[in-house]
Amino acid sequence: MRIKLVAFAAASALGLSALAACSSAEDPADSAAGSSAASSAEAVTSAAEQNTQSDSSATTSAFPVTIEHFRGTTTIPAKPERVVVLDNSYLENIIALGDDSLVGYASFNGSGIPPYATEEQKKLVADAVDIGDVKQPNLEMVAALRPDLILSSDYRSKDYYDKLSEIAPTVYSEKAGTTWRDNLLLTGQALGKQDKAQEVLDTIVNRAHAIGDDIRAKGDMPTVSIVRLAPNMRMFRDTSFPGSLIKDIGLPRPDNQIAPADKPEDIFTDFSEETVGDIDADLILYMSPKQDSDRYPAWQEAVAPVMEGRLWNNLAGEKKPVWDRVWYMNVSPLAAPLLLDDVADMFDVDNHRES
Repeated sequence: MRIKLVAFAAASALGLSALAACSSAEDPADSAAGSSAASSAEAVTSAAEQNTQSDSSATTSAFPVTIEHFRGTTTIPAKPERVVVLDNSYLENIIALGDDSLVGYASFNGSGIPPYATEEQKKLVADAVDIGDVKQPNLEMVAALRPDLILSSDYRSKDYYDKLSEIAPTVYSEKAGTTWRDNLLLTGQALGKQDKAQEVLDTIVNRAHAIGDDIRAKGDMPTVSIVRLAPNMRMFRDTSFPGSLIKDIGLPRPDNQIAPADKPEDIFTDFSEETVGDIDADLILYMSPKQDSDRYPAWQEAVAPVMEGRLWNNLAGEKKPVWDRVWYMNVSPLAAPLLLDDVADMFDVDNHRES
């Protein structure tokens, strides 16, 4: 079966695409062109006066709650109404839970609010203030927002935990990428929305299974290779964000993209221009910025030597580009449904989205 690609119509005529994502084994792009942390005091004060209404659907009776997390134990006395996040994955967790408590966020790759958020989702965080890049957030701005909860990961904000804890109850996960499912549940616990968090996660997993059943019913379950070509060349294993969802769907992976049982955190395998043949599979998904992205020209230049080479063009599998923001850079319960959309479109099956 030829696999239909509807999800990435912006692929270049030359077929040049791949991912300009992170160089970290754990998370998307280490470098980000974050917006300035030096926003005006007026903007911070304005945000501090807004967004104070708690979510009426929250289980307020769950509070006070004491949460054990990567950096210790934190007690949250009441349903948080003013939340600051220093990791973009937690921003997306809050949006996915339909919570309107966010007042501040650290930006990532120049943008805090993901470009694929719906208009309704954007309204939930419309009054939140950018408090600087994830690498160097402005702690004075954080304090000015008077948060009653701060969420982040040790991977992003290792050096700030003690100072943040002096400002407000602070909860850290260890990582931000491979543990995205656990981090969603942690967010739900901190916000008093444990049931909602489990529902969001179950919906994603059950939908992946349903899409896989439809693909299987067509009698075609090709092996799937997931790669990026820049800024470094990597094959993503079944323990990575996209790999875990492809695993939920049930699509088989090449042996060299299965994580060793004793090293489940090894989410990628490096390859080189000389070993491009190692990425071959029935379907090769390579990560790329969208063609109209500011990042696309630099990415296209970086991957040209590989994609114009003999080994790339001799790969037997069908090569398809996928949007890097959805497939790796923004690891989250907001990106996951869009990844499932892509797969359903590629295989021309029902995407099983809830209306």
